[in-house]
Amino acid sequence: MMTMLLAIALLQQPEEKWIVIDGEVTFSDAGLRMVGPAHANLKPLPARPRGVYRLSSRVRQASGSGAYMVALIWRDRTGKVLRVDNDWMGKDRPAKASPHGGRFTAPQGTHDAVVALGVEAKTVCVF
Repeated sequence: MMTMLLAIALLQQPEEKWIVIDGEVTFSDAGLRMVGPAHANLKPLPARPRGVYRLSSRVRQASGSGAYMVALIWRDRTGKVLRVDNDWMGKDRPAKASPHGGRFTAPQGTHDAVVALGVEAKTVCVF
């Protein structure tokens, strides 16, 4: 049985699809800029149980020494978190846009997925 590969590309998601939870988050042609502490979630995207998804992102750390995070949160129909994948606690501080990503299989019972971004205090990143 072949599983369809679906892609979630962060920079292709317009501003209105993001929910800013905390902090200073701005949007431009350069990408989503976060001044930490900050946290933003992409609005839930429909997902299929056992579907294979490719998450791709680029990140550049403009200043600071804190970590950044990119996580893929799998949820059931009620919004309960089933699993969190690829929680990059990036401490590599890339001065140039650095690619991140991978392929992930949604757990059984998945209804949707949320991409979560975060930046620690006194740190500025562009995704």
